[in-house]
Amino acid sequence: MNIHAELAELNKNRDNYQCRSDILINDVPLNRKNLTVLIAATAVGKSTMTQRILELAKEQGIDAGEAGTETTRPHRLDDGPTYRTEVPHEEMIERIKNRDYPNWSIHPSGHIYATTPESLTAEHNFLPCLPQGYPMLKRAGFAALNAFYIVTPAVEWDKQIENRKGLKDFPGRLDEAKSSLEFARSNRSIRPFVSLPGREAMTRSAQFLLNFSVFGNKSGLSTEHMRDDFEKYSTEMYRWAIILSNEYSDNA
Repeated sequence: MNIHAELAELNKNRDNYQCRSDILINDVPLNRKNLTVLIAATAVGKSTMTQRILELAKEQGIDAGEAGTETTRPHRLDDGPTYRTEVPHEEMIERIKNRDYPNWSIHPSGHIYATTPESLTAEHNFLPCLPQGYPMLKRAGFAALNAFYIVTPAVEWDKQIENRKGLKDFPGRLDEAKSSLEFARSNRSIRPFVSLPGREAMTRSAQFLLNFSVFGNKSGLSTEHMRDDFEKYSTEMYRWAIILSNEYSDNA
């Protein structure tokens, strides 16, 4: 199998991709499942936020879970139990061709990421997600699909980015961050969300996202009051991503 040619062909047809309608999770069809999607640039803390949401859900007796992810990338120490890493490209490409995944994306580094439908066993499911996978989720036919784009102050983001500078795929991560933030700034249909630093702020954010998943629009919950700060921080982060990318290119 010519992996590069296969990936190029998949990307060419990605706008027409839709997972199979006969997918069942413990005999429950996908169109009876609820999913909340957390979209953000690399190193913002999508996975950390998801884990805090699940901790709160457990404390409050709410049936919540993280959607599982398969990826071809190497294992990282901070990978959670729902991550299956180092999956062969051939295996994931075959599942994409079979339309098994609700969504999938190809990272600028060349690694494939996909959501595994068999992991969506909870009443309320949460998924840290890349922007390019979101349109597929909209076409998947979930009973309820809530999507938030998360930003944070650029100075806090830079602290997390610093921890990834030694990674082999760091240039790809910067490319992903730029394209992700371009998506955030041009797509107003996804709810804006501002995550501030600190444990207490994280808990407040996680509780809000959990409440939204459980009660939805009926609760009157909204993030529009975050819009101004969202625009400010997304612009700061985008500018910083460009600076870091230029610095890396100059030093390469």
